[in-house]
Amino acid sequence: MTAEPQPAGPLAGMTVADFSQAAAGPFCTQILADLGARVVKIEPLEGDMIRGWNDALVAGVGTYFMGLNRGKESVCLDLKKPPALKVAKALMQRADIVVQNYRPGVVERLGIDYEVARGLNPRVVYLSISGYGPSGPRAQDAAMDIVIQAVGGIMGITGEEGRPPVKVGAPVADLVTGWAASTAVLGGVVARERFGMGQHVQISMLDVVVTLLSNHATGFLMTGKPVIRMGSGHPQLVPYQAFETRDGEYIIIGVLNERFWRKFCEAIERADWLTDARFRDNTARVANRATLVPQIVELIRSCPAAHWMARLKEYDVPVTQVASFETLFSDEQVKRNGMIQELVHDRIGVVKVLGTPFHFDRTPVALGSAPPLLGEHTEAVLRELGYASTDIEALRVAEAIPLAT
Repeated sequence: MTAEPQPAGPLAGMTVADFSQAAAGPFCTQILADLGARVVKIEPLEGDMIRGWNDALVAGVGTYFMGLNRGKESVCLDLKKPPALKVAKALMQRADIVVQNYRPGVVERLGIDYEVARGLNPRVVYLSISGYGPSGPRAQDAAMDIVIQAVGGIMGITGEEGRPPVKVGAPVADLVTGWAASTAVLGGVVARERFGMGQHVQISMLDVVVTLLSNHATGFLMTGKPVIRMGSGHPQLVPYQAFETRDGEYIIIGVLNERFWRKFCEAIERADWLTDARFRDNTARVANRATLVPQIVELIRSCPAAHWMARLKEYDVPVTQVASFETLFSDEQVKRNGMIQELVHDRIGVVKVLGTPFHFDRTPVALGSAPPLLGEHTEAVLRELGYASTDIEALRVAEAIPLAT
């Protein structure tokens, strides 16, 4: 029997014209590339603003950029030059998806907005990622991860009580927006396949971050009761937080229900807590948090992390140590899941990147090429669009593309 051919990812055969920079847009298009789409990244002559971020520069490419731009081709265009705009339009005409994350109004001034794209390609799904939305009092404000974490409420509930707010260590505003954007634009693709029409899909970082507050927000909107900063604690569960052990390590204990509470009390040999009215159920434990948590803190500090890890796991209590990057990337489960991958570039060399969480049995996902050098694919893509050597040289003379790529 002949094996059924398997496409390289569920989006194989689709082309994305990617005008995005920084993090949210590039993370979205990296997801699309991981899923098998061809992503042509259109960069200004100076490159994506994050290309030089981080100390570990290799051939002008920083590790921050590397982590967001694998599997893409890089084309350099000065969109303010008419010949370059013509190239951009040719790319949009051929694209299944167009992605941009300029401030509202910029793509209209550049001539690459949705109306232009739709005129060239009525079936195009055009994704606009903004900081705050297409209009409104904040629409033209600068949007970056820390700002959106602050204005979107994440920082207001992150950190220890009585201490300054802190941002989440990972750039969640950027990256969760990228995740949400990929879902939104693929929804547009599904709609096109079902109903035969392209459309403009819009998403903002602010809206995405606010949705992360869903459980807390509903409580506030229903009761007006604010959520206070509780460090690793949980406003609705006790115990559910980090505890320091005797050797200075931190473990997380998460008691989600009464079954786990019984197991926890048995494991730490505090059966008396099971009959203590102050701790009889989660509602009572939350109400008496100030009494219960200090006792748990004192108890956990009496033994090293290894003791508690073994003991609590024995009793099936949800527990883990807080991972450092060193322990995370040596974790056998992380390795088993294929979350550490190596890509090879002929000038950069080996680039170690994260794997993909996507697994398809009929259209398996395979990571594409290493992150591209600035403008690495400009000439090849121009030739694909029908540009001859003389045409390409004319673009260089007009400074619409780099002098050399």
